[in-house]
Amino acid sequence: MGGVDWWLGVWVLAHIISGEAGTCGLEGRVLVAQVHANRLDAGIVGGWYGSAPPTPRDLAVAMWGREWPANGRRPTFLMSYQDLELERVQRLTHGLEEVARIDCARGTGLSAWAAPMKKPPGEGAVGGG
Repeated sequence: MGGVDWWLGVWVLAHIISGEAGTCGLEGRVLVAQVHANRLDAGIVGGWYGSAPPTPRDLAVAMWGREWPANGRRPTFLMSYQDLELERVQRLTHGLEEVARIDCARGTGLSAWAAPMKKPPGEGAVGGG
């Protein structure tokens, strides 16, 4: 595995996963880990608000969640269904595409967002390919 920094990162991510997806099953927890990895790859730091004591499942997802198959898109934003009702969140997601939606327990859920895919040149243009 990794050194002290790697284990510290796993421990912190496991707390984030538990706090952000505490009512979700494995799929929701993996989504949090993958959005976290995408944000790091994109140079986006912070933006997580959930933190709770992790379960063994959260620790496993923190260690290997990035390795599990993703849905093909690379979302960099994750909101709860309750967050989506806020005007400031609606402004943030304007122009983004919702690429994953996961229902969790007690009427909660997660929604992942990514920048829209760019069309290849000529696609969709009149007379284009």
